[in-house]
Amino acid sequence: MKSTRSFPTDLKIEGDIFQTIIPLQKPKSDQASDQEGDQASDYANEQKEGYLAGLTPVQQKVADYCRTPRTRAEIQNFTNIKSPRYLREHVLKPLVQKQVLHLTLPDKPTSPNQKYYLNKSLTKPR
Repeated sequence: MKSTRSFPTDLKIEGDIFQTIIPLQKPKSDQASDQEGDQASDYANEQKEGYLAGLTPVQQKVADYCRTPRTRAEIQNFTNIKSPRYLREHVLKPLVQKQVLHLTLPDKPTSPNQKYYLNKSLTKPR
């Protein structure tokens, strides 16, 4: 069941034409509860590990998974991403560019023996 919010409206009728004016701001009571919710989510986001901030959920999973060096195939299997190209361009490449992940063979980025591992300076001991 959907919750409905009632907003005060102004209705003007002139002959067979009517005009409805709906304010763009929420009523004060809704704004207060939204602010409390925003503050709670901000607090939760601050509690995340710093290196995870600003990453997509898939990138976060991959970063955490790569605490141990992993091959592209292992990461692809773990994430259930079917396209190697998508994984490379949208997950691995951004993580390497942000220095969240490092390459085991930095001089050979396309090597079939390449593995990705989490930047040790970003991790907290478990």
